[in-house]
Amino acid sequence: MRAIRILIVGSALWVTSAVWAANPGWLGFGYTVHRSPNDARITFLFVRQLVPGGPAARAGLHVQDVISAIDGRPVRFADASAALAFFQKVRPRQAIVFTVVQPKVSKSVRVVAAEMPPEQLRRWKENEDLAKQSH
Repeated sequence: MRAIRILIVGSALWVTSAVWAANPGWLGFGYTVHRSPNDARITFLFVRQLVPGGPAARAGLHVQDVISAIDGRPVRFADASAALAFFQKVRPRQAIVFTVVQPKVSKSVRVVAAEMPPEQLRRWKENEDLAKQSH
């Protein structure tokens, strides 16, 4: 879908176009949430699945990676719903930098979101419903 954005700056009229996808952004990996023993909040994400050829796999994320920070901020989510809410705000073409801990190394992985495919969108909604039920 194409939308037109009109900006008025002083007396000049600028017309810019922006493309908005019908579906949210998609990173192409599945994770579980984990709490540290000293904190009730979620403090890291564990990568469980990667979609072959998806954005995360292309960027260099691996199964069993531990994500300790997102865009330079330590992972801190109150619960699984809060983590889902964060990822739900991701838009196509948005870049997210994950700090990843692998055996013997810590690195940054920059993942650029794609538009979420319809089948993934269906699964996302199912996960969101399950997270709401776990409260």
